[in-house]
Amino acid sequence: MIHVKTWNGGCSARITDMTNAGKRGKTCRVLSFRGCPWDSWSGDDLQKQSKQVSNNVMHVIEGLLPASPTCDFDTAAGMIEAMIDKARAEGIPESYVAAYRAEIRGVDAPVEKLTASGEGWSASADENGISIDDEKDQCNLPCMITSHKQKDSEAYRLAVKVWDQVKTATSFNNVGDILSAAGCRLHYFCRMD
Repeated sequence: MIHVKTWNGGCSARITDMTNAGKRGKTCRVLSFRGCPWDSWSGDDLQKQSKQVSNNVMHVIEGLLPASPTCDFDTAAGMIEAMIDKARAEGIPESYVAAYRAEIRGVDAPVEKLTASGEGWSASADENGISIDDEKDQCNLPCMITSHKQKDSEAYRLAVKVWDQVKTATSFNNVGDILSAAGCRLHYFCRMD
């Protein structure tokens, strides 16, 4: 099983092997792709060719998204690396299109995104922490996010334990109360400030 994250504006992506995700003392393999951020209609021929290769690689990676629970890391990484090798053989330099392998701690691997919503509110939690939005107040756009005094991974771990309660919450404040009672440290602010 893999986790795929893309950043289209920067023409980059990360594929993570989820075999050891969340396990202390274990590591997860990662393939990071970085392509050309410029437009395909500007630049010299090499830049245009590099952008086309970047677009093709991103298309393949985005095609992995629906299959990520069933696709294995070696297959996905092999496809991307083969495309990069072909580009290198065609004279496209590493500074234009590249893929790199690395390892991260299992506890730092991406996690399943939790989502919930009710009348006038929505909430989510993932490796980037917790976010709760009050959708009734469109003037101030109040929200709560993970406080800087708590690691995002810890907030997520605590939120998972009470997420079934969050799904049945009756209001924006009720969601905050449930998560706070579970030990999540939340910071309240208005997005319009």
